[in-house]
Amino acid sequence: MGLTVKHAFTSAKAADPDPSKIDGPKWNADHTVTGAIDAALLPADLVITSSIAAGSSPASAGPMRIPFDAYVTAPNSGATANIRLIGFNGHVNLDPDGYGVSLTGRTLLQSQADGDLLLTNNAGTSFGTMRFGGIGSGNPALRKSGAELQCLLADGSDYATFRAKTFLATGGSIQATTTAGFIAVGSPAATQGAIRLWKDGYIYTKNQAENADVLLLGAFPPGVFLGSSGAPVIYPGSGDGSGSLGDATHRWANGYFTTVLVVGTNPAGAGALRLANLGAVVGRNFNNDGDLNLVKSDASNGVIVGGGSTNAYAQFDVGASHISLGCINSTTPAFTWTVINTGALLPGGTFDLGAAASRIRTAYAGSLDLTDGIAAPAAVSGSAKLYVDTADGDLKVIFGDGTIKTIVLDT
Repeated sequence: MGLTVKHAFTSAKAADPDPSKIDGPKWNADHTVTGAIDAALLPADLVITSSIAAGSSPASAGPMRIPFDAYVTAPNSGATANIRLIGFNGHVNLDPDGYGVSLTGRTLLQSQADGDLLLTNNAGTSFGTMRFGGIGSGNPALRKSGAELQCLLADGSDYATFRAKTFLATGGSIQATTTAGFIAVGSPAATQGAIRLWKDGYIYTKNQAENADVLLLGAFPPGVFLGSSGAPVIYPGSGDGSGSLGDATHRWANGYFTTVLVVGTNPAGAGALRLANLGAVVGRNFNNDGDLNLVKSDASNGVIVGGGSTNAYAQFDVGASHISLGCINSTTPAFTWTVINTGALLPGGTFDLGAAASRIRTAYAGSLDLTDGIAAPAAVSGSAKLYVDTADGDLKVIFGDGTIKTIVLDT
């Protein structure tokens, strides 16, 4: 390799030197030395005032000019090998032999594999903090703490904000490690709570087949969605028959159901309110010291209205029209009795009040209104019947043996 020295040396001598040696003369022109130069022959006062070039086809400008893919080198600590420091082979190649670049003797910069960058302390055993923009609290930093990477303020006074579009926790978790911590999604997000969502925010999961999303919880002001058509059933978390929807001090104001409310095991199979056998609808009495059975079923498959610990009675409030009592005949649907708003009890057809074996013991009335004119009714053993005979208009009685007596003549 050749060395070209341009306009060199400060100590002047009259004659030009031997080009193979450099021993302190002043050259006023460019000179080329072929081969290596013994550094021991260089004078202490050697000053290059223009440039020095090495090799063939060196760079055409600059104080030190080397060819393409050549390097500035230095010996290793034992002077047993030359270490390439810097060169150019299509890009600036710094430390191509991988010994590392030491920054002020405190931080070591290395690349141990293609595409990898390693930052360590000067001993190569650990690393501290990388600061961005300054060392004050107005700048961010990244710090190594064991196997953890921390984002904090450059002066270490607190943790800093880390912003990204997507966080992926592969086999791990995203945690807020203090009670004041939270996870916020969207902007502006809610200002309270551990999980803070933007308006109309929703929480989804995957369905069992993993082919569709299922809504778990979301807000659509003024309401909150709980579940969806993809997950129409909401289960108590601790198993069947456990958990409550609210409690005595955390009650729901209103409940709206489109189909049915089911209570108990083996409930009724139809109806809007479906109770289990012997189930009852119970209310509190006026003094708030006992329960009133409003309606319940019994062991004889009957329906009981009223009763309970304070012996509730059944009261039917007749409104502007009327209410009906009795049973529906399955073959000829009709209400047996109707109470109209005047208080009158009217039969829905020709019905008896009581029966031969189920008689009313005593009846108290201001007057007894009989149909004016009917044929003599049939005698019933053990009973007497009053009637107004259609034949003569007289008030008569027919006894159980068929005997008819006139009580009053229609004269």
